[in-house]
Amino acid sequence: MSLREAATILYKSLAAAAQTAAAAHRARSPFLHLLFSFGLFGVFLVSIVDSSFVPLPLPGITDIMIIVLSAQHQSWFLLILLATIGSGSADGSATR
Repeated sequence: MSLREAATILYKSLAAAAQTAAAAHRARSPFLHLLFSFGLFGVFLVSIVDSSFVPLPLPGITDIMIIVLSAQHQSWFLLILLATIGSGSADGSATR
């Protein structure tokens, strides 16, 4: 087997695994799809809930949302600002 054939086989198996993983992720997480559809406001809401006592299904979801939404050409400065304000407001209300 040549190096080219091995690379082709590896590429095909990785592509199939990625498609399977993407299909499984889409099917089991409509909640995350809903959160991402809110955009900037979703980051604000998630950061409030993430800083409160309510557990979220995915740890670090605020960070993941900021990365994904900024990669989709959203304003990264607004994303970080809204996440900080949301987190601070939840922390402030929890300590009172």
